[in-house]
Amino acid sequence: MSSSSAAHGNKIHTETLIYAARELALATRLKRLSEHLYNTVDDIYQELGCEIESRWFPVVFLLSQNSPMGISEIAGHLNHTHPAISQISRMLEEHKWIESIPDQSDSRRRLLQLSAYGKEQVETLKPVWQAISAGVNQLMLNSNVDLLDSISRIENELSHFSLSHDVVRRIRLKDRAKIKIIDFDPKYASEFKRLNYEWLERFFEVEPHDDEVLSNPQRHIIKPGGHIFFALLEKKVVGTCALIPDGRQYELSKMAVTNNCRGLGIGEKLAKHAISVFKKSIKKSMYLESNHRLKPALQLYEKLGFEHCENPSGKRHYDRADVYMVFKG
Repeated sequence: MSSSSAAHGNKIHTETLIYAARELALATRLKRLSEHLYNTVDDIYQELGCEIESRWFPVVFLLSQNSPMGISEIAGHLNHTHPAISQISRMLEEHKWIESIPDQSDSRRRLLQLSAYGKEQVETLKPVWQAISAGVNQLMLNSNVDLLDSISRIENELSHFSLSHDVVRRIRLKDRAKIKIIDFDPKYASEFKRLNYEWLERFFEVEPHDDEVLSNPQRHIIKPGGHIFFALLEKKVVGTCALIPDGRQYELSKMAVTNNCRGLGIGEKLAKHAISVFKKSIKKSMYLESNHRLKPALQLYEKLGFEHCENPSGKRHYDRADVYMVFKG
């Protein structure tokens, strides 16, 4: 097989893959279509002797309709980045299409407007743009699709639909179903400490009592009759909490979820499991200590049946603890 035949075969294979990818290749295909149209219009301009590049058109057209404008205004109207508009405007100034003038209301700010030369060129180009519009309409008619209307609908939808949030939500829903809660396993003892340190260092600081318990959880929690639970996602520890014995009570404590797994309902699953274990135990009550800044956590505890109460002992285990709640569910 010749090298040209091999290259042709590879191209066909690549095209097949792109078409097979469908929605996943949408941006790729739109970019390719965009590049094709840009290049086609540049060829038209070159053949007709027009001194303009296709990528200048949005800025030139906008300034022909609304002038003068600042770069930030242009970027906002066109939904382009400030650097991209700055680059195009520099090229237009170099080719004498536009000029900058001082803003009458702010001497530090420069505004852009079409120069006399630019205005002449726009008038010259109007018949060309009309012909291009007619050609694009013919292309859509031949294709039996109103692409411009479809693009407008998608752009409008994107103004109130977040694709990224929707995709993340779908992934997390699948991950949520995979979460498994298990009892303490010595091989995960280091994860118990790591997750809690990660959480504490993010919101507060590690206190001496924290370090004492986290460094030897079997001695301070398991042996006295407490429990430690782990949340596993595909055999990886992503969350933990503990029931620490305190006389005839349990303290729900050491709740921590790894940062990149927040939003999967792991904290709720751990708390529900701990509540279930408490209900089967001989302990008379269960409480927790928290902080007023942790509003999502407090809302979860309230939802699960914890109520705000005065600390009967008046003592708290941690300096950060300014909330005391008792399970009433």
